[in-house]
Amino acid sequence: MPRKARKKSQSGIYHVMLRGVNRQCIFETESDYLQMLEILAALHVKWDDVGHIVSNKCCTIYAYCLMGNHIHLLIKEIDIEIGDIIKSLASRYVFYFNRCHCRIGHLFQERFKSEPVESPEYFIALLRYIHLNPVKAGIVRKADDYRWSSWHEFLRPTANNICNAGSALSVVTLDDLREMMEMEYESPSEYEFLDADEDDINVKTMLPDSLVRERLLAAAGCSSMAEFQRLPFNERKTVCLRIRKQGAGVRQLARMTGLSQSTISAG
Repeated sequence: MPRKARKKSQSGIYHVMLRGVNRQCIFETESDYLQMLEILAALHVKWDDVGHIVSNKCCTIYAYCLMGNHIHLLIKEIDIEIGDIIKSLASRYVFYFNRCHCRIGHLFQERFKSEPVESPEYFIALLRYIHLNPVKAGIVRKADDYRWSSWHEFLRPTANNICNAGSALSVVTLDDLREMMEMEYESPSEYEFLDADEDDINVKTMLPDSLVRERLLAAAGCSSMAEFQRLPFNERKTVCLRIRKQGAGVRQLARMTGLSQSTISAG
């Protein structure tokens, strides 16, 4: 069956979500996050203080959020189509990640998700939604506390910003956006946002990812999840079954280790 054609944005603006294959983690270390930020910075258009383009590149980034197993972007294509932009981003990061973590193969789900952004109202809703992803996932209490999103660029703009926060704030004032960010999170019913099933990532009744990762590595005698994934199948399965008995979720373990849910459930 042929793949459904991607919806074309008349404005050139898209909400993009790029997710790890089988919902696996795509950031193991602080260096991984920093590398992705470096790649994003190399993509976007540079602007001066009065809004003039300093150098022509392939896109403008209005917002981003790097989560453990996926990425959200609010992005505008300029000289290059969105598919080629994301392909370039993904291939550069996968090359880095596989080399640094001594692994091979796919890292991202084959086809990224995207939705066109055609109205100022949807654009504003996405600024809030993307920056509140860590809050929704239960990682932090406030968006201000999350290091790996562009929210700090809106609050404390610098010459090294990845985002064109100035253009974003021409659609909504910072004061109004801050007020929306501080409201209790609730997804507006009139919009459909690209979702990475965050409820599978941080279910309150389960152990947090950080603790599950710590226990998996300790039980397996590994220093990283990439090293864990190179262990023999039966050894990985045994460790997962042990950590599952300690409170980790089946889908949580499958996402973090690359084993199937049926394998983990079988124990």
